[in-house]
Amino acid sequence: MPVTALLILSLITFVLPEKSIPTGEKTQLQIQEPQSQVTYQVIGYSYLDTAIKSYTIAPPNYNKTMLLTFAMHGYENGWDKDGAALVQIANDVINEFAGSPGELKETRLIVIPCVNPDGLEVGQSSCGFGRCNAQGIDINRDFDYYWQYCSAGMYRTGNAPFSTPEAQILRDVVLKEQPDIIIDFHGWLSCSYGDAALTDYFNKAFNTRRQRPNTMDNTYMAQFFAGWASQYARSALLEYPDPKTMQNMIDLKYSQKTINIIRKICSEI
Repeated sequence: MPVTALLILSLITFVLPEKSIPTGEKTQLQIQEPQSQVTYQVIGYSYLDTAIKSYTIAPPNYNKTMLLTFAMHGYENGWDKDGAALVQIANDVINEFAGSPGELKETRLIVIPCVNPDGLEVGQSSCGFGRCNAQGIDINRDFDYYWQYCSAGMYRTGNAPFSTPEAQILRDVVLKEQPDIIIDFHGWLSCSYGDAALTDYFNKAFNTRRQRPNTMDNTYMAQFFAGWASQYARSALLEYPDPKTMQNMIDLKYSQKTINIIRKICSEI
């Protein structure tokens, strides 16, 4: 495919009028600004009516789609508002492939940098609102995949699957865009779940280990977005090792390693 063709990408698209909660000088929520090579969409609104955004880079003749999601938890139990580190990785991924779309080969890339903007922006806890959304529900326990009710703290659910607007947004994106590959990025448990080939790239890059399914029960990825998504696509949940600080995350080149993983997936899967 000619390089010039690869550089002819979609114009910025605004799907909904953008709304957001007020932000202060100490905001941790820094979402990538749209670029001319990137299709930008507001795909819905959080419980506090904050815009949730996606960024798409699509070669003209793509034949598969990869969806990447970040910061489902505003607090990941490392340091305060450490979900911002995941948003930073997402922004770096967008910048890299917006500047070099040919590296995606024939893959359309959709990135959602922050699934839980309320938790990151105004949340205060890794056991309640912060990790959870503004309803106090863990978004990653809100999917209709071997779902079970839980009333406790950091894993609290609603009364039924898809009780949060954030989970509903992810569901709708998957059903609408029909991605072939779905990867949900988290921190900081230093492990991976899901598709063996996808997790292998991550495990080699970050020296982590894949959690294997227990064939005796249905608890593997139960309630998780990646578990639910596995019914529709090859999926994985990737837990970065704990870098302890944002600066360490940068120094350890988490973004570059993630970009390299995406390159390999585009080339080899």
